Amino acid sequence: GSGTSPMSDQIGLQHSFLAAQAAGMTVSLTQTAEDVMFAGQIELQTATSSTAVADEMREQDLAQFPNDLHICCIDDSAAARRLLHFSLTQWGGTENVHIFGKDETEASEFVRKTVAVGRIAILDQHLEYGGESSLLGTDLVELLVAKQFQGLICMRSGNASAHDMAKYRNAGAHCIFGKDVSMRKMIEDMKVAYVR
Repeated sequence: GSGTSPMSDQIGLQHSFLAAQAAGMTVSLTQTAEDVMFAGQIELQTATSSTAVADEMREQDLAQFPNDLHICCIDDSAAARRLLHFSLTQWGGTENVHIFGKDETEASEFVRKTVAVGRIAILDQHLEYGGESSLLGTDLVELLVAKQFQGLICMRSGNASAHDMAKYRNAGAHCIFGKDVSMRKMIEDMKVAYVR
């Protein structure tokens, strides 16, 4: 049988030719003395990968992000407020970063300032001030929407399950960032979302 024969049964070549034909290749088989050469040729067009296109679009979006936008943030954590202020002035291209959330009385000031001058709002979901005193970022998002805030609304929360994200979107948030997302990535994604 062919399994023990030192001679080819040509099945391999037949499959190679069929595969090449199915792929639209031009193939040839030539022999010079003892050397047998199988050659296949196919016409290709190079295309930019979708990742490269996406990266280029992202770079264009980042370049179009306007400088000196007013960005209003509210978070109950002093460390998060300092980090937001530092990061947004460092990578956000603006000195106009307005930080709120020291206590619950700042929530109304956050809404007022955001509607008056803000182009981007960044909110924490759980604003807790001890005891019974707490607010939800989604309630503030709904207030911004009711007051016809036209800017970008971003939630930045430690709670980013699918259920939580649906709740944020239903309230009116455009972007959702987990607190595990680096500040630099969050700011770049925010810029892209703002431009688009």
